[in-house]
Amino acid sequence: MDRISACEHVGSRATTAILAVMLLAPMWSISGAQEADGPATQTTSSPSDQQSVARGAGALEEVVVTAQHREETLQKSSLALQVVSPQELEDAGVVRPIDLSSLVPGLEIGMGGPTTQIYIRGVGDFSSLEVTNPAVAFNVDGVYVARPEAVPGNFYDLQRIEVLKGPQGTLYGRNASGGAINVITNQPLLDTFSGYVNVEGGNYSEVYADGALNVPLGDWVAVRGAFQVVNRDAYATDGFDDDHHQAGRLQLLLKPSDTFSVLIGGDYAHFGGKGAAYVLYPPLPGRSPWTSVTSENPLYLAQGAAQGLCIPAYYVPGYVNQGACGAGNTSLITPFDAASAYQDETFWSVHGELRWTFDNMTLTVLPGYRGATIEDITVPAVEFVNQPPETSDETTFETRLSGSTSGWNWVTGLYFYHEDQAETYVLPAGLISNNISYGALGTRSYAAFGQATYSVTNALRLIAGIRYTSDRRTASGYVNNLYPNLGGVPCLDPEVPVCPLETFAGRRTFVDTTWKTGVEYDVSPEQMVYVTVSTGFKAGGFNLNLNTTNPEESSFDPEHLTAYEIGSHNRLLNDRLQVNGEAFYWNYKDAQQPHVVTDYAGLVAFPVLNAASANLYGIDVDAEAAVTDIDRISLRTEYLHSNFEHFGFEEYTMYIPPGSTGCKLIPTTAAIDTVDCAGFPLTHAPTWAGTANYVHHFRLTGGADITASLDVQYATARYLYSDFIPNEQAPSYLTESIHATYLSASGKWSVGVFVRNLSDRPVYTGGYQSPFVGGFVGANLQAPRTYGVRLHVGF
Repeated sequence: MDRISACEHVGSRATTAILAVMLLAPMWSISGAQEADGPATQTTSSPSDQQSVARGAGALEEVVVTAQHREETLQKSSLALQVVSPQELEDAGVVRPIDLSSLVPGLEIGMGGPTTQIYIRGVGDFSSLEVTNPAVAFNVDGVYVARPEAVPGNFYDLQRIEVLKGPQGTLYGRNASGGAINVITNQPLLDTFSGYVNVEGGNYSEVYADGALNVPLGDWVAVRGAFQVVNRDAYATDGFDDDHHQAGRLQLLLKPSDTFSVLIGGDYAHFGGKGAAYVLYPPLPGRSPWTSVTSENPLYLAQGAAQGLCIPAYYVPGYVNQGACGAGNTSLITPFDAASAYQDETFWSVHGELRWTFDNMTLTVLPGYRGATIEDITVPAVEFVNQPPETSDETTFETRLSGSTSGWNWVTGLYFYHEDQAETYVLPAGLISNNISYGALGTRSYAAFGQATYSVTNALRLIAGIRYTSDRRTASGYVNNLYPNLGGVPCLDPEVPVCPLETFAGRRTFVDTTWKTGVEYDVSPEQMVYVTVSTGFKAGGFNLNLNTTNPEESSFDPEHLTAYEIGSHNRLLNDRLQVNGEAFYWNYKDAQQPHVVTDYAGLVAFPVLNAASANLYGIDVDAEAAVTDIDRISLRTEYLHSNFEHFGFEEYTMYIPPGSTGCKLIPTTAAIDTVDCAGFPLTHAPTWAGTANYVHHFRLTGGADITASLDVQYATARYLYSDFIPNEQAPSYLTESIHATYLSASGKWSVGVFVRNLSDRPVYTGGYQSPFVGGFVGANLQAPRTYGVRLHVGF
């Protein structure tokens, strides 16, 4: 029995035993511990303490959300919305964005170097270059985070995370065609001096700490500071998938009256180490799934040699790289250099919220600025050098006026977004592609929006909303070949080490109108049904190396998604059972699909193509039950069917390596094939995905308790990238995690133990094949089995 099978066998037996014990626990505790303690009441150590544990609440709590720019309960919101609590984040060990996908069915998060790739129901963005336009809007305290690289470093001292599934074009605008993720932090409190510190240690030499301090400075002034520090060794070989980062946040609240407040905040995050791992998929027999692609150099080069990617030695004067292709030959592709890999990323922001309340209306103003410098050398399937650092300067300004009068509940506003980006990167892929690219992008976007809900009766409500957006995008840059290089314009003279290849510049304006309409109906005070139709779009933009001076050819159009949804939210059995469900149909047009092609100059390029339309449909069910006062069960599952109706692009026949596509090849000319991928499902779109959670409280004499929980996550097979080859189809999986936490009678401190991914199963979250070697796939993974101890102290 190999290591993986043995782990699965042991893990499965352990899970069965743990589940049996936990299922028997209610009978033991009801007959014994409850009699000793009597009825329990809910206590917390302080309002700011996010680690406190609910003590036997007899009913499910109401969850308040602000996803529609107003406070409302989750049960009264006609959205496909999942709320993730701080306790769930802690139990799942959410430190990186990739960790969040273990909690939300339909959400898959991978990495493209330092770039976070977020997908909801298969709608997302794969690109790892500065042309990236996320399809899922990521917001922190209402302020948009444009750069996917800046998504990490925000997961600490939180009230909650809201995950909205489906297009949010009316209230969130551009780049929310797949949905939105809202991170809501804890804000300063005026009436309490409080704080907490968490310290965690675990395998892989993990040392983790986070905490917060809330200080009132008077009747109407308070300040809150929070921090997070992580140091962890690599999950993968060659030092990849480590975590060395530091983050901090400072917020100042001024509230001189009940009708006016000012919140000013700033944050900082730095990431070091080597960053995301790319492992060979499928792994070689006898090798760990967490073996980095950099450890498979002989296989990579041997495959390259078998495909003819070699030339005679000394063909290029002064350049010799023997051994990979046999004596007397030179490889067209270079070995990986794992030792050189690193990341050095810094992110910072300043934002504010000014709020006036008057005459049943509220005016909210949200200015924000974000900056970033991103420098790295990563090895997805070929070496990628991002030097000097990529930079981003982002300014946002939103003003909203909302109110609730005479049966109307409405919000209207104006939005402005501006970003300047610059990136220089080198693709040192040997003689095939050894070039340097520079690109500068500018975005200036304006929007006006409004949405209203009108109560026809006490039970029936109508919804209507619209948003107008104008995006002006500019791009300029160049691509140079470096010596030695055979691709495009050959660069073979060591006396002329830089060979100009192409320059580009362009400007386009994209105008779009998105809308939403729907009906809500209260079947009873605890049951609501709704029907909505909503639209969203992802902004168009420019590709930076298509070797054309025609802006229309080098740019790509926005993508559009229309979602039809029927849902029901239900509270039953005196608020002990909650069942929320949704059926959906999505029509996906002009889908932007980043894809590896060979451009007009013979260079490897990663353009975004408007090459696809697709349909998606399915169901989403979220159920939670308070089985007893001390037992909770939650089940979340999603069924998704998706397929591309149209998805095709042209490629030079000579640049299609054997086995590099599972799509049909249709000869177009003597030298060009059409790659037709119609009929395949969307990437990152498993047919079934879900989570299950069981929590039990053991009452102890004196008022302390122990909370034990079991979490299960599963998903069926799904493609990681749009070549649709077998090596890009990740297998189905099921993982388990267990937690046990002792909470003191005072509620001021706790100590817990955890084991995550008990069976040590590999869970693949992203990846793609080498552009040069067909079938050689580098993939991302969630964490392997991790375990440790966590201490919390609050005051």
